[in-house]
Amino acid sequence: MKNREEEQYQKHVETSSGDYTVKKSRVANTVIKIVTFLAAILIWLYFVQNNDATQEKVYDLIPIELQGTQSMSNNGLAVYSMSFDTINVTLTGSGNALKSVDRSDISAYIDLSDVMEPGKYDLTVKVKVPSGFAPPTYSDTVTVHVDKLAVKTFTVDSSNINVSSWSLEEFCVMDLENSSVNINYVTVRAPTSVLSLINDVRISSNTTITSGGNHDSSATVVFVDENGEEIVDNEIKYTLYSGGSVDISGVVTGGQKVATPSVSVVLVKEKTVPLTVTDSEGFISSDRIIMTPSVVTIKGSPEAVNAISEMSLGTFSSKNLVDPNKNYTDLVFEYLTLPDGITGVYDSSGREYQDGKINAKVRVNTGKGYALNVPAEYVTFVGGNARLASGFVTVYIRSVTDDDTYFLLLEQMIMNGQPGINLVVNLTGINVTGRTEAPVTVIFSSEFSGKLYEIYTEEDTPYTATVMPVG
Repeated sequence: MKNREEEQYQKHVETSSGDYTVKKSRVANTVIKIVTFLAAILIWLYFVQNNDATQEKVYDLIPIELQGTQSMSNNGLAVYSMSFDTINVTLTGSGNALKSVDRSDISAYIDLSDVMEPGKYDLTVKVKVPSGFAPPTYSDTVTVHVDKLAVKTFTVDSSNINVSSWSLEEFCVMDLENSSVNINYVTVRAPTSVLSLINDVRISSNTTITSGGNHDSSATVVFVDENGEEIVDNEIKYTLYSGGSVDISGVVTGGQKVATPSVSVVLVKEKTVPLTVTDSEGFISSDRIIMTPSVVTIKGSPEAVNAISEMSLGTFSSKNLVDPNKNYTDLVFEYLTLPDGITGVYDSSGREYQDGKINAKVRVNTGKGYALNVPAEYVTFVGGNARLASGFVTVYIRSVTDDDTYFLLLEQMIMNGQPGINLVVNLTGINVTGRTEAPVTVIFSSEFSGKLYEIYTEEDTPYTATVMPVG
């Protein structure tokens, strides 16, 4: 009997490809898992619907409202700033109760009913919450600045433009006359205590500006006190206007509001250069000329300034420095002609020489003058015949050096009968019938040419000789 059952079991395994007892166990496990999962969901839903456990929930950035402002307003006061204007509120309650609370159901406020005077007040923030919740305590206080409303309008033009020197091309400055700003007025609203400190506004730009020209460079509004120091206060509010006009109450009418200031800056270049004068005869070198002032600062277009290495006041003639008894001569040059592209000339302190009037004092080291009697044998006549009325012609000469070496050598050569100097008397067109004055040209020999030169006894008056008819 037992063998027969084993045979049937074996036959079943062979025909059904498996153990039916194992299959039965697997199906049962799957059913158990599904039932367990559904039971867990039902339990979770039950607790969600019946959750009375105490929880906390944070409602952030609840705005702080201002209450009790009527008395303050009646006194012309307003709140200009608060140390903070929102708070975070934490509510404690059951999960179900917290679920029904929206952040709009919560409010925070401060009471200003006791504020009657300008000042800063530390006030406790109070919170309103829905019924059923305990109002949270708020230990911090908010600092409130209360002051009277003050409004002032400032007029703006290119003189208000302020650009850091670090933002300008090297050796350049702003040409304020030709620069511009896109606004005309700034209306400032601030507490009286703050506004009273503001003396002026600056339109400040930190954009790098080159001589090629920067237009519509971004800028900011800066407020300064009477000492030019910047005033930074977050209670300062302002409005920018382009065009329009300001009425007697300081209100801008007819202008357009501008969101952001900008500047258009034109640059001019500055350079300090020597001030010079020149001997038109070429005998007196620059190291023998002392200028007061010795340098000037020129301002103009970068191209014009770059082309200039010195500023010349003009020329003088060494032959016209007529006093032979002094080794220096003082001159005054009043005006300086400005080259094209140069717009101004300034002294070392920044003072402008108006219209180029500079009044420069010039001391010329002329060296000592010498009187030289040139004998008749060193006098040549051209254009006619005549003779000297006396046996010599007196001329005054100077040396290009500060010593008398060349003059003493010339005198020695004359004494030795050598032609170191010659005077040419031109009789062309002159009828010599008696004592007659004729022009004289002084000619130095090669040893002295460029080293000695004649000086006139009167300005622009060359030498003459008194001549007589021959015979």
